[in-house]
Amino acid sequence: MWQTIIILSAALLLGILGIAVLWWAFSFSQRDSVSKWLENYVADPLTDSMRRPVRVIQPRQLTGTFGSRIFQPGIKALGRALGRFTPARMIDNLSHQLLIAGNPFGLGAREYFGLSVASGFLAFLLAFVMLRRGFAPLNLLLTLLVFIFVFFLPTLWLRTRMQRRQELSWPVKRCSGKPRCCLNTTRHPP
Repeated sequence: MWQTIIILSAALLLGILGIAVLWWAFSFSQRDSVSKWLENYVADPLTDSMRRPVRVIQPRQLTGTFGSRIFQPGIKALGRALGRFTPARMIDNLSHQLLIAGNPFGLGAREYFGLSVASGFLAFLLAFVMLRRGFAPLNLLLTLLVFIFVFFLPTLWLRTRMQRRQELSWPVKRCSGKPRCCLNTTRHPP
């Protein structure tokens, strides 16, 4: 019986001694990382600034309007995201129409498509809000008109820009059915 007590005591003493050695080794290894951390982050500011170059943060100057900084990138991102699912022929047609219109606001075909989708979403949202007011006949008619107008607004805008550009670039006007040059007021013979 004494032998088991001596063996258990020796095992317990060796276990405690092993834990103490491991704790001492762990604290010694942690001391190096803590001291490095202290040197990096809590060092004397004068010696720290001598080691590292001083950075001067320049204030940013905001240029452009709120719409050009917020809305245009959002619509362009939406257009690029949805443009991946758009048929190539539709993108080509939109590119051609935008070229005829003079690339208004620097919009590409995908960005214009994003604008059209955003307009459709806005039309749906406005119609939903307006229908919450009730289903009176006048309210239904007004909701339908607003929905159609907002949904087709980008298409109407693009067609108008195309027509204006074509009218400005065409040098011949029609006056009583006969062509007449804008710069020359003399009539051409029939």
